[in-house]
Parts: sequence; C-alpha cells; structure tokens
Amino acid sequence: MLNKRGQVTLFVIAAIILVVGAAIVFSVRQGAIKIPVSQEEAQKIVSGQVQPISDVVAKCTEGPVKEATKNIGLQGGFCSPVPVRAISFGELSLPYLVETSGVNHILSLNGSVHTVSAEILMCTNMTEIIQCIDHFNSFKKVVDVKELGNMDITMHFSQTSPLVTVTVNYPLEISRGGAKTLIEQMRFNFKSGLQAAHAAAVVVTNSQSTTHDFDYVTYLRANANRGNVPKVSGQLVDPHRLDYYILTVPAEDEDPYMFNFAVEK
Repeated sequence: MLNKRGQVTLFVIAAIILVVGAAIVFSVRQGAIKIPVSQEEAQKIVSGQVQPISDVVAKCTEGPVKEATKNIGLQGGFCSPVPVRAISFGELSLPYLVETSGVNHILSLNGSVHTVSAEILMCTNMTEIIQCIDHFNSFKKVVDVKELGNMDITMHFSQTSPLVTVTVNYPLEISRGGAKTLIEQMRFNFKSGLQAAHAAAVVVTNSQSTTHDFDYVTYLRANANRGNVPKVSGQLVDPHRLDYYILTVPAEDEDPYMFNFAVEK
C-alpha cells in the first residue's frame, strides 16, 4: 500500500515538474520570460535593437504616407472632405482652386496648418500604421518596448528636388532587465513628383487668378532649360469651368504624379 502511495506521489511530482517546465519553455518562447543575462550583455542587446525597431516604425509609416501623398494630388492638394467648392466624382472631389473673383485657394507645400503636407497627414491611414507595428510583438522575445507618448508625424518637401523627408516623433523605451535606452525620433525619405506638379499648378492658378488666362506655350518657354517639365492639360467643360490635369514626367526612383483641379471662369 505504501509503495503504491509512493509511486502515486512520484507521478504527481513528475507531472508538476513537466507542467511547470512546459510553462517556462512556452513563456520564454512567447517572450513573457526572458533568459537572464548579465547587465553588460543586456545593454548590448538593448542597443542592438534600436535600429531594427526604428526600421519597423519607418517601414510601417512609409506605405500609408506615400499612398496619402499620391491620392492628395487627385483632389488638388486637399484631403476629404474638400474645404472649398468642388465637383464630386464618386469618392473624389475636384476643387475649384480659382474662383471667378480671382481668389486662389492653392495651398503651399510646407507648414503645420492649411498646407499640402498637413492635408496629407490628415489623410494618412494611422490605423494601418498601428496595426503594422503590432505593439512591437515581433521584438518581445528579446526586449520590452514601452510607448512613452503618442506618435506624431511631420513631413517636409524639398524646394529643389523631389525629396520628401518624413519625421516620426514616437518616444519609446527599450529595455531588458535593468538596461534601458530611449528612442525619440525616426526619419526616412522618399521621392515624389508632387513638388513638380504643385509648382506647375501654382503657375496655372496664379495666371488664372490674375489675368484669367494661362498660356501653355509661354509656360514651356519659361521652363525650356528644365528637364522633365510637367505636362499641363486644360479642358473647357462649360463656359464657366475649366478642368486642369497636370502630369509629371517621372525621374529615377519616382512614379508619375497627377495633380487635378478646376478653375471657375
């Protein structure tokens, strides 16, 4: 009888050890428990994850920002809903950038409010970015990543090249054991035809708002020494409306860019 009780006890102890062991292995694999390392090794691990984590944030942000940058041109530089009078085409709106009175609604490129860059950020799909980052779950087996604040994105368009600089202000704490480091900011660049298309749109809208006319031949002559001059096409829809479609000639690592708007005659 005692032997049987002893065997049962041994089986119970063995089962407990197996369950606890399996739980530890599972926790380590899932990142809930990390294998202990020295403070020096922990600091090396933490420092080594700064760039990969920054890269993930940049990669997850780049796609939605690029998509918003492309789509904004189809609505004359505005996000939806367009804040000026516009013609609806399904989900898109063609804004009147110039009114009969001569008022010119074209936005400047850079700045925090009432600019093309601000409109792009309004249209950027933040949900897609957050889902892509996924709480940094891909790093939890190695380090802990803690958000210290909300994500804030800014962007700046170069005035002399197609380069766009995007800055992601996203304070993060990376830690393992007692080792910690902070990330405040990530930055990446991409090329866009928006600057060239917008520059052509400024010429068109300024001409239409002052002289109520835009001469394409004069435009071409003025830009004869420039390469890849955007093509400007004007279509008279009715006596009171002229639609403009500006299409860039893409440079290397750049897609064609279209900038559309209407002018009230």
